[in-house]
Amino acid sequence: MMSEEPPPGTRQGDPAAAEPPRRKRSLLLVVAIMLASLVVVGGAVGFVVYDQTTKIDRSTPTVAVRQFLQAGLVDRDVDRVAMFVCMQWSPSEALVAIASGADDSVRVTFGVTSVEESSDSAKATVRITSTSSGHSDVATWRVTVVRQDGWRVCGVDRLGSLNP
Repeated sequence: MMSEEPPPGTRQGDPAAAEPPRRKRSLLLVVAIMLASLVVVGGAVGFVVYDQTTKIDRSTPTVAVRQFLQAGLVDRDVDRVAMFVCMQWSPSEALVAIASGADDSVRVTFGVTSVEESSDSAKATVRITSTSSGHSDVATWRVTVVRQDGWRVCGVDRLGSLNP
């Protein structure tokens, strides 16, 4: 029976002869653990960032109005609008009320200019700018917001155009 020869510089039965494969395995194990840790940490960070980015925030009247207008005027997403309207107003009615007459070529920007808040309701004044083919129209809207599982929009009144 033929025996394996030890690596050069070691004698048969010498503990140093078995060390290189053990070191290699240990090193591979450490590298595998580090990679697995990176994957877990990366996944956790990705989840937190995604959660914060897509989070529905109805914590204040201003935030609820901004997200409602983003969903309705910019995204035109009835499902997203539904997250910001009160129970008395259907999402499709809300979308029609704020996006009527606007088409995809119209660029809309908005900003909440003031908020009058009481315990369970608020009125936000919003400046809406619609731009199409180089022409801009600036209007003021009054948005009614109520506290229902956070702040939700219950109505929009168009106060008029600021253009001469």
